[in-house]
Amino acid sequence: MKKLISFFVSLLFALNVFSGEHDTIDHHALTFTMVVPPELVEEGYQLWMSHAKWMKSTHFKSGPKALHYYEVSTMDELSDPLDFNSKKTGNVIFVLHEVYKNVDGIQDHFNRTPEFKDWPKLEAWMNKVKMQKVANGTIFNSLTWGSGVQGK
Repeated sequence: MKKLISFFVSLLFALNVFSGEHDTIDHHALTFTMVVPPELVEEGYQLWMSHAKWMKSTHFKSGPKALHYYEVSTMDELSDPLDFNSKKTGNVIFVLHEVYKNVDGIQDHFNRTPEFKDWPKLEAWMNKVKMQKVANGTIFNSLTWGSGVQGK
């Protein structure tokens, strides 16, 4: 029985049952999580807004290097991240998430980075914050029903 259940679970994943309307299964994600002290938060907002404008004007919207999603989110860091009523630490968490058709899109992004006028400022800012980087994650589950580019 256990083998039968394992087979059906494997089959579900093989059929991409968990993919949504805009399937990104096997696409590649660049995700950076940054814990930012209060004195660097406003600078972070400004730099990420500049980055979004650059991304919109320079990155592929179709083809093998296509950027499918670009988003930067923020949240006050909490003493218990799963309890929204827990005490705030004073820091803000920024999460950058970019989804590309394949790894060539991520490599193209890194190759273009020196062209970004605010890159030296953004790099200096990132060196001042606590950061976790996933430069080339592979998407294995995807529930995506819509998209849009908005700014703060």
